[in-house]
Amino acid sequence: LVIENVCARWLVSLLFLGVALVAVYRLTQRRGGRVEQITWLLHLAMAVAMTVMVWQPTPPVFGSSVLALAFLGAALVFVGIGVRTRQFRINGYHALMMMSMAWMYVAMSSGHDQAAGMSSASSAEEPAAMSHSMPDMAAMTTSPRSTGESSSVGSAWFAPAVNWTLVGFFAAATAFWLYRCYHGVARSGETQRRRRLLVGAGQLCQATMALGATIMFAAML
Repeated sequence: LVIENVCARWLVSLLFLGVALVAVYRLTQRRGGRVEQITWLLHLAMAVAMTVMVWQPTPPVFGSSVLALAFLGAALVFVGIGVRTRQFRINGYHALMMMSMAWMYVAMSSGHDQAAGMSSASSAEEPAAMSHSMPDMAAMTTSPRSTGESSSVGSAWFAPAVNWTLVGFFAAATAFWLYRCYHGVARSGETQRRRRLLVGAGQLCQATMALGATIMFAAML
């Protein structure tokens, strides 16, 4: 599991479930154009995937690869939307968020496979170790398989740097979206209050997703 603490798991789950509920509501209201509908649909998929990831072990390599490719495809969708609408900043942010999901699946799956390989290797070598001398056991304990040496992405030298960068990025994004939400709702007039509340709900949803992503990537450090 990504997060060992049960309370933290429930907190992150509630954050993403709240995002999923808002996304379902916005999709059922059918407000906005096709671009907005696609945006909320992809955010719904991310919220559900994050919630499942909190509680379930990492899927096998094939499943993780498919999910990683799916979120890379979602990132390309946002790039295309940004090019089409000329709204590069917001869609670039959404694309980076989808790419971070792909990175999370790749890093977690490689770490899971490495741990599984170490477990199976140790269980397979245990009977053999009983019939060998002490020098043989020492040689086995210093072998690459028993020490867990791996070229997996999750254990690569740059993985901590990527995770720290994403923690800082999403923490800053959380603060940014909370400021936008408060500033916009507080300064709106009475005639604009209803519209600003809807926009503020969307911005609060973005802040919630960014906070949840911050916690998830912090747990991977």
